[in-house]
Amino acid sequence: MKSLVTLLVLAVAAPAAAEDPAARPIEVTAAPSFGFFVDRDENEDIGSFGGGVDVSLRYFNPRGHGLFTAGRFEGRTQLCIFDCASARNGALGTVSVGWAYRADFAARPHRAVWFDVTPHVALQAGYLGGDFEVGLVGMEVGFDVNLHVRGFVVGLGGSYAALGATRGGPIDSGVFGVRFGWAGGPRRPTTP
Repeated sequence: MKSLVTLLVLAVAAPAAAEDPAARPIEVTAAPSFGFFVDRDENEDIGSFGGGVDVSLRYFNPRGHGLFTAGRFEGRTQLCIFDCASARNGALGTVSVGWAYRADFAARPHRAVWFDVTPHVALQAGYLGGDFEVGLVGMEVGFDVNLHVRGFVVGLGGSYAALGATRGGPIDSGVFGVRFGWAGGPRRPTTP
């Protein structure tokens, strides 16, 4: 916590860039993530939970609209409360591609610290291996809140996906994580 406060103080005290920090069109982030999924077709399976990593790349045009891509890998284990014959474990890998929007707040010329909110909607496909062995395809919606300190990004984010499985019934999946990354790219003028 002390190092985060030090980073913020140094970023605010240092001379700021003359251009609008929101002019950086690219964000690359990685997030340790925690997730769950619920197979709505199995009576004995309350759900599964796990953790992993989420890597995303976002590109925004001057109006804030952009391309969202993400890759995730997570280990999952079954959460059983009542009669479970055997616990099941697996690894979940997914890829998402879709649309994102970045709404900037306090992003002005000569300002070193600002934040944004970034909702996204995407198609998602993946595979749940191990004891589960099913392919997955569906839609994902998510929302992130990010703090920008110069070119660095720190934020909280989460997403929900409604997925169809190649075997079994529909699956609800969710992910929550803390994002760390970089915002940059070729500088360009922003619209007023």
